[in-house]
Amino acid sequence: MMIDTIQAARALKDGKVVAYPTEAVYGLGCDPMNEAALEYLAMMKQRPENMGLIVVGSSWQQLVSYMSALSELHHAALVSSWPDALTWIVPVAQGVPAALTGGRDTIALRWTKHPDVCALCDAFGGAIVSTSANVHGQSPCLSAMCVTETFVGFSEFAGVLNGELGGHARPTPIRDLTTGDWVRT
Repeated sequence: MMIDTIQAARALKDGKVVAYPTEAVYGLGCDPMNEAALEYLAMMKQRPENMGLIVVGSSWQQLVSYMSALSELHHAALVSSWPDALTWIVPVAQGVPAALTGGRDTIALRWTKHPDVCALCDAFGGAIVSTSANVHGQSPCLSAMCVTETFVGFSEFAGVLNGELGGHARPTPIRDLTTGDWVRT
């Protein structure tokens, strides 16, 4: 089922999971602070709990509450590379659900410039979870039809946000802010 931005934002506020186009693949998202929604999303994907999830936002303000205080050097690295299709692993703030971090002391964050994701985050009023729309271990969905066929029948799945993929050939690279190591290129 295709939904618009307002319907998707309302579904997120109601604890539901939505799919939406990202830079390269369709993503699944929910309210990152709603632990029941996080558990449901992991169940839908058959994803191990220790993997953690990406949180995506349309602004620095939407992401800053998920990270602990940064050094000037680390802050400058983030600011100089965002917004863009780059996910950073940063030290996590206190109070962030362990389901987002996989039990680690870090969290994966992305400040996106994808217009559909930005509109969804803004309508929701904050950052959202961003994980590829697929069953764990399978290829990510590249179409709304794939998402619908994969997740039809899940009661807490609200639908697919109408929009377009961002034209990137691969999911966003992931880099560790503290070590500088590339986790995914």
